[in-house]
Amino acid sequence: MLKTKLHKRFYTVFFAAVLVAGCSSKNVATKLVTRQDEVEIPEGYNPPQVINVPSEKAKTNSEGELYYDNEYGYRYWKNGNGQYYLDAKYETQGIKPKLKQVKN
Repeated sequence: MLKTKLHKRFYTVFFAAVLVAGCSSKNVATKLVTRQDEVEIPEGYNPPQVINVPSEKAKTNSEGELYYDNEYGYRYWKNGNGQYYLDAKYETQGIKPKLKQVKN
């Protein structure tokens, strides 16, 4: 009897943990990491619109798309032709990246 109650409690807690983990955000491409050696964006810096990146430096998001964050935090997405294009939000809205990236 006591074993059955313990098993029921374990399964209830386990099910709740799986449910919470399954409902978490799936569209997070990178985790925010802060370090002491952050790089600041220089005044008047204009990121290039198209770049070539070695495949070992690219990362994959949860949907399987390849992307690359340059040293100043600008995000580039891989196109079908193998080149990486600047995220459109920087072009159309004039947004600056909020996350300062660390130089590798």
